[in-house]
Amino acid sequence: MSDYKDITEDHFKALLSEFAKSVKKAHNAWKDVAFKAARRDLMVIVGKVKAFTKDLRTMETGKERATLKSICANDCELIVTAHQLVDSAKDLHDKRELEVDAQVTACEDELEILKSVLDDIEEGLRARFERALKARQRQDNANSIVGVESATAEDQAEPRIVELRRAVSNSKTPADRMQLLKQLDDCETRSEAEVVVEQLFKCYGGKDIRHCHIEGVALQECIKDLAQHVEEEDAERRARFGGIRMVPKGEQLKEWVRQSIDPDDSDSISFDEAMEGFRRVVNDIEGFEEMKTKTSKMEEEAVRRRSSTMSATLSGQSTSSA
Repeated sequence: MSDYKDITEDHFKALLSEFAKSVKKAHNAWKDVAFKAARRDLMVIVGKVKAFTKDLRTMETGKERATLKSICANDCELIVTAHQLVDSAKDLHDKRELEVDAQVTACEDELEILKSVLDDIEEGLRARFERALKARQRQDNANSIVGVESATAEDQAEPRIVELRRAVSNSKTPADRMQLLKQLDDCETRSEAEVVVEQLFKCYGGKDIRHCHIEGVALQECIKDLAQHVEEEDAERRARFGGIRMVPKGEQLKEWVRQSIDPDDSDSISFDEAMEGFRRVVNDIEGFEEMKTKTSKMEEEAVRRRSSTMSATLSGQSTSSA
């Protein structure tokens, strides 16, 4: 049981600062191994924020809750920040197509319970909190690019990002596109990947990443390039280390690529879909294994249904003959 010794405004600010750094690191992880490590660290700090929130709510009772009043000053600015960080953690799971971690859900629940006692300490405080939260959300939405967690100005100003942007800026030809895909494979962070994917997007005709989509002939070229890249990477791996072929051939490989970058079968992909789809293709060959397993099960089910139909037909014919 907590002795509440660390339930202070300064400690909450420190926790939220660590939360913000952790969630940013996880969002900015490009390689799957780096993402898993960052997500693991993030869940640790989410658990700490959840525990702090629960203690903050239970350590005092009645209207004279000095600590809670202090932390809820300025229309609950710190609580608003905590809510937003939890939303960002949930968004992180959504973009990676993962089930939201139980720690995140539990932290969100604690914040919701805390929200229910705001009017107990000051009349109208919950309403002011709700307005502050909506205002912050509108501000964040206005600053976001095509709905993804975009790199900050500080990230984009880093020398390696500036140099990478300069290096890829003149890429236009089919050979350039293949080179860009190799560079994408080598990216360590989302900030780096955004630079490369943006140039790839422009190569396929999406001049304005905010509004354009890759579709039609350009989409088919994109699928072909990605399939060729995967094929070449697998051939290089086998030449260096030996082993069996890890990727499918021909149309089956293109179909896996298509499902990875256009999962809703819209025949049109936006920049944020390209960011996630290209990542899956260059980083996640396991995704093909999942698709292969799913396809195999569907084929088995189709065979089973055909067999059942044939058996029923033969049974009916036998009955008629009798």
